[in-house]
Amino acid sequence: MKKTTFLAFIILILFNSINAQVLYSEDFDSYTIGNLGTDITGTIAGKGNWYAKYESLNSSSTTENDNYRIVYEKGRGKILLIESEIIEERGVGYKSSRSAIQDIGSFWSTRDVKNNILKIEFEFNYFLYSYDNLDQITGYIADSNIGTPMHGFHTGSVYNNEIIEIYYGSSTSLPTALFAQHNTWQKIIIYVDYDNYQLYFEYPSKNYATKSKRQMNIDNPLDYVLIRFLLNSTDNFYGQSFFKVDNIKISAVNTLPTLNIIDLDSLKFNLFPNPVRYIVNITNSENIFVNQVKIYDLSGKLINTQNFNNEAEIQLNVENLTSGIYMLHLQTDQGIAIKKLIKK
Repeated sequence: MKKTTFLAFIILILFNSINAQVLYSEDFDSYTIGNLGTDITGTIAGKGNWYAKYESLNSSSTTENDNYRIVYEKGRGKILLIESEIIEERGVGYKSSRSAIQDIGSFWSTRDVKNNILKIEFEFNYFLYSYDNLDQITGYIADSNIGTPMHGFHTGSVYNNEIIEIYYGSSTSLPTALFAQHNTWQKIIIYVDYDNYQLYFEYPSKNYATKSKRQMNIDNPLDYVLIRFLLNSTDNFYGQSFFKVDNIKISAVNTLPTLNIIDLDSLKFNLFPNPVRYIVNITNSENIFVNQVKIYDLSGKLINTQNFNNEAEIQLNVENLTSGIYMLHLQTDQGIAIKKLIKK
């Protein structure tokens, strides 16, 4: 069996409530293998009423309908695949933007009025071949460098021709940074709390959620009429970037995430040395007191927990960790923050 109730793209709030309503779901299993459609202008609907849209970022870019396909993946079933081009000219990169768009129309208007939180889930897998900082995926997730697993979530909702998107943003604009791994299937969940004009991003495999530092300016939830998965990439000689999507789900719920809520700006904390062999110092300039540090690996597994006595400056012993990248969850008197640690 593939695709139970995990990774999806647009859903509503957590299913802790018996009143939660699924408004839209898609696992692509009913689709035929092959091109999503015969049009890449975004004007003629393809399979499942999905629209493929291509935008050239320079005059030399090209694309074909087979850059948007329904494919079979072993152990998972059918998925949506968006790919870049492999071109014949060595050393020359052509920029292009490809997206798959679905009209979600008036789904929200069919909900029970008690369920006023929009829950958005999807599973995704990606690879960005180029190191160019213009290369990114957007479907609430983005990356600018295949050499690191960090993805930045923008902290607000952006209207663009009534398309619901969370745009790529640098870590300096975020309450915290979210981390993922390329060439790996993973899940992300977004909550839109219309009563309080807040956004939440949940990363279940990492056991935490983050709350936007900005309140949204939303006059009418029905202005959200489209969902969009977008791949900005370099078409090049050396390889293909891709964006895979599966198990999309849109729900209306009345409960927010119950995982650790990361609501403290991680930029307030400094780690040194980093990379580190034995002891890492954790400090901040705002006299924020740390009482516990949990160490997770990139798969989301809890490796170690160390307790502290509400200290603004701490020394964390990481001597027994194996070499690699870890996420430190800093529990403080003001909330939880996350920092990335590199162990030599």
